[in-house]
Amino acid sequence: MASPEEQTKPAAWKPRWRTDPTARPSVSLYAHKEIGERLNTETTHTFSLPNATDEVPNPTRFVCIFSHLKANPNAPHELWTRNHIDMLERNLASARPNDPLPLFRETPHRRGANYEFAGWYEIEAWELVKGGSAELREFIEGREESKGVKSVQSWASALGHDWAKVKMRKVSSEGLGDPLGNMH
Repeated sequence: MASPEEQTKPAAWKPRWRTDPTARPSVSLYAHKEIGERLNTETTHTFSLPNATDEVPNPTRFVCIFSHLKANPNAPHELWTRNHIDMLERNLASARPNDPLPLFRETPHRRGANYEFAGWYEIEAWELVKGGSAELREFIEGREESKGVKSVQSWASALGHDWAKVKMRKVSSEGLGDPLGNMH
């Protein structure tokens, strides 16, 4: 039999979705692969292009943005990428007015669904940061992702490439909602 002290001690609070398999969290969480399949986009880069089709063999307009948990310390208002740099200018807010991009932010792993829709964003501006520069080295070394063990080749690749530092602006989501919310 439990002592009176043990009977009055409250149990540690746990979100319902952790103890009830039928519960859903208050935010929608998606698996990386699920986002790619449902938006028909690649998922390997921060700024994602749609998958090529016969009609559009070389897409140039981004479909969505992934903010990776340990890769961008100033996310979501500043994101860095070394991929699709040549497409950034075509995707600036001024080049696609009234056409914001959904941003999915990585969260700590929860049953494989580890991205949440974080809102609609525009690419406000970007600047090229040259490979090997002090600014790039400071960014790379400051990332949580860089605190783990990496091969010499991995470090050389990260530091040797040019990167883009991208300024993001959150926009009103009035009338837009979660781009995957109506697909469940």
